[in-house]
Amino acid sequence: MNIGNGKLIVVLGPVGVGKSTVIRHLMAILNNRGFRVRREFIKSFHGPAYLLWVIMAKLLNLPGKYAPWYLIPKSGRVKLASILMILSAYIDVFINVPIKLLVIFMSKVLGFTVVSEEYLPSMLFDYLYSYIDLGVRGSLSRLPIRVLLSMFIRYRPDVTVVLNAGDAELLRRWLLRGYGDPQPIRYVHLQRWFLINYVANDGRLKTTLINSDGLSIADTVKTLIREGSLIGNA
Repeated sequence: MNIGNGKLIVVLGPVGVGKSTVIRHLMAILNNRGFRVRREFIKSFHGPAYLLWVIMAKLLNLPGKYAPWYLIPKSGRVKLASILMILSAYIDVFINVPIKLLVIFMSKVLGFTVVSEEYLPSMLFDYLYSYIDLGVRGSLSRLPIRVLLSMFIRYRPDVTVVLNAGDAELLRRWLLRGYGDPQPIRYVHLQRWFLINYVANDGRLKTTLINSDGLSIADTVKTLIREGSLIGNA
């Protein structure tokens, strides 16, 4: 997606690694240095797909403390959750993602640097993990996965940043922030493994892998700017 003078910077990482905070600081620095910056989100269970889960959780009168895609299967309605998972995958892949990609494309044409929290590989992992966890099978469920993978191959970011941190550091940050949904450690381990092995080590991507253990937010952003070659090339 190297169009015009714009650039797409994608920030990925395990749950609670500090992506949102790092992005806010990065955008402030880029703005101060004269770059026109936009922020985007390409996440699973986002936008219309999120509304689908929320409406169903309300109809089932489930408590709203945790995310509905966590609550519904935990309430014993696994079959319903499987159907909702397939529906949300179709909504994300055929409605939400194309709209997001169009916005990113137009922003780049207009010379904006777009910083996206999460991107297509994160969404791909979330749906693969959820499919396996819920036992979702069949050709109907595989179609959005294939389309999502083809989109990622075609619409690669200009810069991909993978933030990482050890389990102890992630747990510390979750406690500090009062993190929401209970996250199985298996999910975090698999998410980290996927991002490092299938994204950070993908030679077709310009990727920066940053271990933020012991780093302040300011130091993390400095490392991101330096190793990602963002200033002067964005």
